[in-house]
Amino acid sequence: MAAEFTALELRAAGCTASELLVFGFTPAALKAAHFSAGHLRAAGVTAVHLHSIGFTPVELAVAAYTAVELQAVGYTAATLLTAGATVSLLRCAGFPAAQLIEADVSVAALKIGGFAAWQLRACDVALAVLKAAGYTAYALKEAGFTAAQLKSAAFTAVDLVAAGYSCSDLRTAEFELMQVARAGVTAPQLKAAGYTAPQLAEIGCTAVQLKVAGFTPADLHAARFDAAAMKEAGCVAAELRRCRFTAAQLKAAGFSALELVAGEYGAADLKAAGFVASELRAAGCNAEQLKQAGYCALDMLLGGFSAAQLRRVRFTAKQQHEAGVSPADLKAAGYGVRDLCDARVKRTVLEQLKAGCCGFACIHDTCWFSSTASFDWY
Repeated sequence: MAAEFTALELRAAGCTASELLVFGFTPAALKAAHFSAGHLRAAGVTAVHLHSIGFTPVELAVAAYTAVELQAVGYTAATLLTAGATVSLLRCAGFPAAQLIEADVSVAALKIGGFAAWQLRACDVALAVLKAAGYTAYALKEAGFTAAQLKSAAFTAVDLVAAGYSCSDLRTAEFELMQVARAGVTAPQLKAAGYTAPQLAEIGCTAVQLKVAGFTPADLHAARFDAAAMKEAGCVAAELRRCRFTAAQLKAAGFSALELVAGEYGAADLKAAGFVASELRAAGCNAEQLKQAGYCALDMLLGGFSAAQLRRVRFTAKQQHEAGVSPADLKAAGYGVRDLCDARVKRTVLEQLKAGCCGFACIHDTCWFSSTASFDWY
């Protein structure tokens, strides 16, 4: 029945090349019926047979015959290119880059044709030639080139970071630290690559950035950050004390007496830094600590300590009286008559105290801070 119709008619009726071959039609008849080389390849016709019936090299290449099949016909890469086949077509057919290079195909054309940088590197194409052809740093990294090699080919640190090279790779390639930092690398990455706090501080990293990156207070101190910068970075007084900062430096940086006490600075340190007795008292220091630190009776009285507290830490009645404590308050603090005598309290005042008289407000020459009164001492 099929013999009653032509291959063209049967094709129009929907018959495939495979069916028509089964019906007995020849590949040449199918070609005349406008079946393509691709149709005939799908039907199992060899490249050699199609070549023999007049299909062109490009038609065979388009039909997706492999390089081996095309070479079996006698086609070389050069032949196919001359016939009009594209580099992409030959690459898809399986022709290796080396054969196309032998056929004088440029590296730029090979790139456009879809060949990867690693394929051309395997053919000993130089890095400079690959770069000139437009291969990116990423493609060259995938081809196995090192950061140092790309640096020698004039790729920048920005190029290499964008390509996925690590900060350590850039350091090994001997990029300048400033170039690496400007490539968008973070402080933690720079630290992980082995850069030190002093090096990073030199290019403008702040103490805050370095602390976040994981550098220790000792590292920040080695980078010559002052107490104020380290405080801003979150360092506490104890950490700065271990870095040998003085209490005065911490006070100038804005640390409070309470923070310094928590950081194990002593009362003497705080006194030397200029803190007043009231600040130490508020920070939890006791009267004994302030006395040992060298605060005088007047300092401590102004700081909120009572006359009784000063007596318990061995301040004499004379010292307190000179600081302005009245005889009545000295008596109330527990000092005896001999103590008040040693303090050169007037005899008449002592008699009044002994008699339990409470009219002490009229005794002006024993009031606080009286420095001009003259006394008749007995």
